[in-house]
Amino acid sequence: MKKFFLLILILVSFYSCTTTKQESDLITGYPTNYPMTSKTASSLTSNLKMSIPQGWFFTEDNEFNRIDLWLVRDDYSASINLTPINLDEKLSTEINNDDLKFILEVSKKIRKQNLANDFNIVGQDEYFKINNRNFAAYQYTNLNGIKARVVVFNYAERFFELLAVPTIDVGKTKVDVNELFTIQNSLLATIR
Repeated sequence: MKKFFLLILILVSFYSCTTTKQESDLITGYPTNYPMTSKTASSLTSNLKMSIPQGWFFTEDNEFNRIDLWLVRDDYSASINLTPINLDEKLSTEINNDDLKFILEVSKKIRKQNLANDFNIVGQDEYFKINNRNFAAYQYTNLNGIKARVVVFNYAERFFELLAVPTIDVGKTKVDVNELFTIQNSLLATIR
């Protein structure tokens, strides 16, 4: 009888270890190992700061002032921008600070409304942690097949989106989206 319980305990331990590894592999999706510079970029509406990746530069949205933090690849083939998700007062008080599933759906609806037929969700939603901070993400394509990834998260009791997208007809080279999304996750690892 003791051997049976010991066997069950070993199997449960083995299963939990393998499940955690598999779930971790599936959840994280993209590593956080892209090299960063010693320079930082600061959000316009909060005290959030991120490191600037190698081969990228910080710029400002002078025209519309909608982008809180905007990074552009040196060859202009991709951009990553941070924008706040502005919820009305009622929603803000009803939502839990870590209810990222709800915020992810809000982000999708806003993007769908803004892009209309130029918005097609691809793949499954991602839920992951980097440096003990929770994130949720989704990917979409436009009519030209350009793939973008949006990550939502909470910082200082506010929700933000970090959008990574290749640019069209601007860059001299085509950016690899796996590398772009790795850069995006690497940025998330530098939030302070």
